[in-house]
Amino acid sequence: MHPHLNLSQQKNLDHWLQQLNENLMQECIYEGKLTYWKTLEPNKADHNKSYYNADTTIYKGNAGIILYLLAVYYYNQDEVYLNLAVTTTEWLIKQVNQDLNSHTALYTGKSGLIYVLACMYEITEEEKYREHAISFLSQNKRYFKDHYSDDLLSGNAGNLLVLDKAYQASGELWIRDLFLECVNDLIDNTFLSNQGIKWRYRPNFIDSLCGFSHGAAGIGFVLLELANAHQSSGLSWLGEQAYQYESQHYSEDFKTWPDFRIHPKKLEQPNLVSNVEDLMRGEEVNGWAHGGLGIAMTRLRAYVLTHQPEYKKEALKVIEHAVRKYSDKKTANFTVTNGHASLSYLLAYGGAVLNNKELTLEAFKVIRDAMLLRARLGYLPSGWDINKPDQSIFMGQLGIGYCLLRLLKPESPNDPLLPAVTKPPEYVIKNTPTISAIKRKIVKRYFPNTLASCSGLPLFDNVDESLHSTIQKISDHIGTSEEVQNEAKNQFVIENEKLKLELEKPSFEFLWRAYQQVMGMPTSMNYSDSTLSLNDYVKIIAKDSENPCLIVKRRYGVEEYALEPFGCKLLTTIEQCENRTFQELLNDFHSSVFDQFSFTQCEKFLALQIEEYLKAGIIKADGNTSAC
Repeated sequence: MHPHLNLSQQKNLDHWLQQLNENLMQECIYEGKLTYWKTLEPNKADHNKSYYNADTTIYKGNAGIILYLLAVYYYNQDEVYLNLAVTTTEWLIKQVNQDLNSHTALYTGKSGLIYVLACMYEITEEEKYREHAISFLSQNKRYFKDHYSDDLLSGNAGNLLVLDKAYQASGELWIRDLFLECVNDLIDNTFLSNQGIKWRYRPNFIDSLCGFSHGAAGIGFVLLELANAHQSSGLSWLGEQAYQYESQHYSEDFKTWPDFRIHPKKLEQPNLVSNVEDLMRGEEVNGWAHGGLGIAMTRLRAYVLTHQPEYKKEALKVIEHAVRKYSDKKTANFTVTNGHASLSYLLAYGGAVLNNKELTLEAFKVIRDAMLLRARLGYLPSGWDINKPDQSIFMGQLGIGYCLLRLLKPESPNDPLLPAVTKPPEYVIKNTPTISAIKRKIVKRYFPNTLASCSGLPLFDNVDESLHSTIQKISDHIGTSEEVQNEAKNQFVIENEKLKLELEKPSFEFLWRAYQQVMGMPTSMNYSDSTLSLNDYVKIIAKDSENPCLIVKRRYGVEEYALEPFGCKLLTTIEQCENRTFQELLNDFHSSVFDQFSFTQCEKFLALQIEEYLKAGIIKADGNTSAC
């Protein structure tokens, strides 16, 4: 019995769990000896037209239901739930093997099956599940490399949990090696931030995302879990760097972390955006997937692992605001992804790990509200469509089921809402990257020429030093050492300016111009009556030297261009004399540079150069909005 609950409350929890489980049994579909469920599938164009489908994933389908059945069995030891998990796993193996989709992801793709099979092996110790897991991973291992996403839900971070699970079940060295390759991929995909480290982002993001499902919280969570399991200081350092990145973006206005996604239509038609300042703050969200509730779960887990008080403080700040907001305004959404189930789960987890009775009782209240709504409506509304029920974990009623189990059996393993690695590893991976190796790799990406020109820089051994402090030490060394050649000093100046430009906060204009360029939208060449100026985030370096260059902030990093004398003069003129028209530039250049050529020849040459710079996003023409 839970130490924070009385007998009556405990009986209510058991009764509510039984209600959900009976409904789950009623909805089960039998196909010979196999079983499965149809869960709600969203219609992305119109959620009111969502439909039921036999989905295979953890996030919204049968793989998730299997994990739930195992959790119920772990709680009550009723063989009915284990048998259903067995027959549904057989169905899942059949379906996924027939699926030609190559998407490998823990929650939304095929690698969820490997995770489920490993969990089935842990529970039953039946060899066939281990063999299926190894075989399926072997057939799909090429899809784990160079993943397009780094996050927990659909990317590389989630797959690291899958690979670790498979390695613990099998001891196969090729799985360990694939795990280490994916760790290195995750390191390769990092970007420096003003604080901490972030990961890749899409062209419609203001910045790398915060949050559990697609953001830094989920990646940091995975890294800290694996670091704890395998005693890896490097992975621990990298995970805490992810949290440092995220912490800087906490919004005092929202009392949570903002969602940095911008709807693509607003970048395609920026003239329709009425309040740019509000848009660039991000959107207020507060669920498991995005926002403070999921992030607070990761911080509580980090507090358990590291005992660092700032993680507890961050979590409690979110909890206090979320409980107050829930009391003020309740909605009918009791799902995990973006509804009240995420609050209940956080409170239940916080109550357990902090031994806080008040949090446990608040979790109970949310569950009670959910079950009262279910009694009134006859179902719990889906997160996809409030007029329809759904059995899935994250967008359906089994999310509340997991909240019940979190109170009834707080130490339940293989929990997809907080997939902590709680079982001591059978096989410890000892050769994960060290802190100094990770730091060297990241700094080398930003300063390749500098590090190649300067040998003997022992600057990566101080594990407590931030990357920006390390870069400052490189700067100090280059500035004071007599052994460093001028070429190396020049390289450092350029590479350091590129880093500064990358770290500058983007404007909305930069985002929509960069988005349209990435998406291949046409750039207006109607500049004859417009004034010309350098784009924001464009800088000419060493313009008075023999080797001037241009650096340009792109959506992903900063590009460097060598400048020919004419290009340098043209861009310098535009920079120094902003808002000059093409005709004014033509008159100046014909008299000062092209006096030996005809006016028409000069006009054609200058027009070609201007158009090249416009297409490259180096300059802009005032009023250049026809592509918007």
